[in-house]
Amino acid sequence: IQPETGLNYELGLKGNFGNSGFSYEINGYRMNVKNLLVARRTAEDQFIGINAGETLHEGLEMELNYRYGKPDRFLLRPFVNLSITSVEFVDFIDLDDDFSGNRLPGVPRFVGDFGVIIQANKHLKFSTIYRSVGEMFLRDDNVLKSPGYSLVNIKADYTKELGKFFIRLEAGINNLLDTEYASQILINAGSFGGRAPRYFYPGNPRNYFTNVTLQYIF
Repeated sequence: IQPETGLNYELGLKGNFGNSGFSYEINGYRMNVKNLLVARRTAEDQFIGINAGETLHEGLEMELNYRYGKPDRFLLRPFVNLSITSVEFVDFIDLDDDFSGNRLPGVPRFVGDFGVIIQANKHLKFSTIYRSVGEMFLRDDNVLKSPGYSLVNIKADYTKELGKFFIRLEAGINNLLDTEYASQILINAGSFGGRAPRYFYPGNPRNYFTNVTLQYIF
């Protein structure tokens, strides 16, 4: 097995528009990697590492933020975090299979978080995040795909200082729309003992959480 080597080029912009409350950060990259380490499954719970000849990683990452108001009164903070990725095998021949030109499995085309944070006052805060994850391939041959999915999470947060005590109460709902999705996938899954390959590990259905934090400040 050879070590991975790569050369990465990046170009980024970061700034804001005066006192408008709008800020941005944009970064583009291109990276060629030789001898990328990938896994070959040899048994039900056994893998070996092999080198793919060469892969090309390209992408764009973007973060947009807007702030309106004041934290001790009312503050509105919508935001967008977006990552667009293209990763391909430039040259990869594994035994008798030529995967050159295929997309690298397990890497979604895009991941986006679109949310808003509302701070009602210095104690109470609400947040809603909509996450969208694009489809991804499950195998090096690009025959099977995992479909994209979207999730909605909401949370309320209350903080208060009482003398030397700091209290924080949190409550929220994850996967508000009860979406069925795969939180993890196993790429290039094999079939053993007459069973079908298991590519998908399901994510949690709609679930609720609460959290109480009590701190004493010395």
